[in-house]
Amino acid sequence: MATARRLAISIAAKDRPGIVAEVAGLIAEWNGNLADLRETVLDGYFTMILMAELPADHAPEELERHLTARTGARVAVMPCETPSPAPPDLADTYVLSASGPDRTGLVAQVAAFCRDRAVNILDFASRTADGRYLMTLLVDLSRTAGPEALRPELDRLAEGGGLHLGLRHYDVFRATNEIQKPLADKP
Repeated sequence: MATARRLAISIAAKDRPGIVAEVAGLIAEWNGNLADLRETVLDGYFTMILMAELPADHAPEELERHLTARTGARVAVMPCETPSPAPPDLADTYVLSASGPDRTGLVAQVAAFCRDRAVNILDFASRTADGRYLMTLLVDLSRTAGPEALRPELDRLAEGGGLHLGLRHYDVFRATNEIQKPLADKP
């Protein structure tokens, strides 16, 4: 795209089949290229955020109105800097898992812990199950003193509240949690 504008687009709607196809198709109709996309359904509501490059002659407000009218979803479109920043080095990427009794303020407590130690949260997923709150955070530790310095502080955070915390390097987490093909299926 010769003169492109990078946009962050968020979509929220009651879940139904076909929303991803609709949004992607509408962006393609406007000669847009999807660069990155995250989508999930939370308690029956579809949520998606995506990065797209569109011709600069399309105003973000026009795209927002067009997507809203055609999908019935709540849409927000925001211009972004170009080019996008480089992703963090995986050498400093860790998975922080937390679980404990479901209670008010638990996410705020863990997020504040990260903020106060310059731990950048790259991705965050959580859910409740059987009265417990489960969180998985993908975090960047490049601005910290490192995982060994954080471990005693994580232990203190966990004390007294029934909170269980784990910190593993992303490569270790991925290797132990990916579904592996049987050896016979490998090329």
